[in-house]
Amino acid sequence: QISCLWQKTVKSPSASTEKRERSDSLKMKDKIEEKIEERRQYLFAIKQMVAREVKRKYARSYLGIAWSVLNPLLLMVVMTMVFSYMFKRSIENFPLYYLTGSLFWNLFSEGTNHAMSALVDNKALLIKAKLPRQTFVLSRMYTSLVNLGFSCVPYVLMLLVFRIKPSWTMLLFPLDVFLTLVFTM
Repeated sequence: QISCLWQKTVKSPSASTEKRERSDSLKMKDKIEEKIEERRQYLFAIKQMVAREVKRKYARSYLGIAWSVLNPLLLMVVMTMVFSYMFKRSIENFPLYYLTGSLFWNLFSEGTNHAMSALVDNKALLIKAKLPRQTFVLSRMYTSLVNLGFSCVPYVLMLLVFRIKPSWTMLLFPLDVFLTLVFTM
C-alpha cells in the first residue's frame, strides 16, 4: 500500500518543466557569452599594460631581457654545484629538475607578488579609466607568463644539452602552466 501511495504522489516531469529547464540553460548560456564579450573588451588594455610592465622591468637593466634568460641558468649552476657538493651521490639530470621547479616557482611567486600590488601601483589609471579591477591583476599575471616564456629559452637549450628525448608527457607542459596560473590567481 505504501508503494501505491508513493507512486500517486510522485508526478512525472511535464512539458512545462522541460521548457523551464531549457530556458534556464539558454539564460545561463547567454550570461556566459556576455561575460566572455565583456572580457574581450578589455583585452587591448591588458595587452598594453603587459607591454608597459615588461618595458618597465627591463628599462633600467643593462642586460635587459637577456637577464630573464641568464638568471635561471646562473641559479641552476650555483644550486647544482652546492647540492652536488652536499650530496656526494649525484642525481641524474639534477640541473633539469631544479630548472623545471625553479621556472614554475618563479611563475607562481612573481605572479602572486605582483598581482597583490597591481591595484596600488595603478591607482591613477584605476581612477581615470573605467576598467574592472581584475584587468590590472590579469595584466600582472600575463606579465609573469611572458617572463616565463623568456625563461623557457634556456630550459629548451638545457633539454638539448642533456640530450633529453621528447616524450608524450612534455605535451602536458602548457596544462601545468595553465594550472599554475589558476592557482596564482
